[in-house]
Amino acid sequence: MPRRPTTAADIWENFPAAKPRLPADGIRAVSRRGAIATTWWSRRFLAAIESPQTSGRLTRGRSYARTGQVLSLAITAGKVTAPVQGSRQQPYDVVLSVPVFRPADWKRIVAALAGQAAFSAALLAGQMPQDIEEVLDDLGISLFPTPRQLKNECSCPDWGNPCKHAAAVCYLLAERFDADPFAILALRGMAREPLLAAIRAHRERSTGGGTAAAPAADELSGFWDAGPLPPLPPPGEGAAVGVLDRLGPTGVTVRGRDLAELLAPAYEAMTLRPGR
Repeated sequence: MPRRPTTAADIWENFPAAKPRLPADGIRAVSRRGAIATTWWSRRFLAAIESPQTSGRLTRGRSYARTGQVLSLAITAGKVTAPVQGSRQQPYDVVLSVPVFRPADWKRIVAALAGQAAFSAALLAGQMPQDIEEVLDDLGISLFPTPRQLKNECSCPDWGNPCKHAAAVCYLLAERFDADPFAILALRGMAREPLLAAIRAHRERSTGGGTAAAPAADELSGFWDAGPLPPLPPPGEGAAVGVLDRLGPTGVTVRGRDLAELLAPAYEAMTLRPGR
C-alpha cells in the first residue's frame, strides 16, 4: 500500500519541542491536570481547535497555559490578543479572530433573548442557557465559531494551526468563558452592559413600559465598546434581587404584578439558605 506523502506539518509535528523560558509570570490556568474548561459552552468553543491531527500541539498548549506562558489576554469585538513567552527571549504575538455579528443579527438576537426572561437571568447567574444554540440556529446564527471561522495567527515559526502558543491562548480563553459567558457574546461583537441595556429597552417597548421604538442604530449604539460589569452585592445583601433588577421587566404579569417582582422574595430566600 503506497505511503502518504510526508508534509511540512508532519515534519514539524514530530520535531522535538523547544522548551519555553521559565519562569513565566503570566496567566495560569485554573485546571492543573486533565481537561481544561468545565462548562458545555467553553467545550463547544474548544471544538473549533481540537482534532486528532492537533493533539500534540494541544498537549503542549495546555502545558503552556498552566505554567503562565501567556503573559496577558485581551478580548475585543472579533479579536483576542495575547503575548506568549516561548523559547526565545521575545514573547510571540498571538491573535485569534472570529467574525462579529452584524447589527441586524444583533437586533434579532436581542429580540430572542428579551422574549425569554430565563435567558437573561441565566446569563446574569453565570450560566449559558442550554437551548440558546437552538434559538439562534432558528435565526440562522451560530454562536460558536467553526474551525474555518476561528483564525489563529502567531509570530512563531510553527506552521501548525493552531501552534502551541495559540492553543494556550484558546485554553485560557475557554476558562474565561467558564467564568463569564458574556465574554463569548463580547467576542462576537456586543459587550455585557450594552447587551443588557438593549434587552431592557426591547422589553420595555414590548410591554408598553417605554417610549416609542427607537431606531436599531440607537438601540445598539456603543455595543462595540467592552466594559466591566460592576460587581453584584455579596450573598445575603440583596445579590439575588440585584440580578432581577438588572433583568428588568419580564413582560409576564401575575395578578397585575410583573413576574420579576414576584420572584424577588424567593430569590432572596435562596441566597440565605444555611450552608450556602
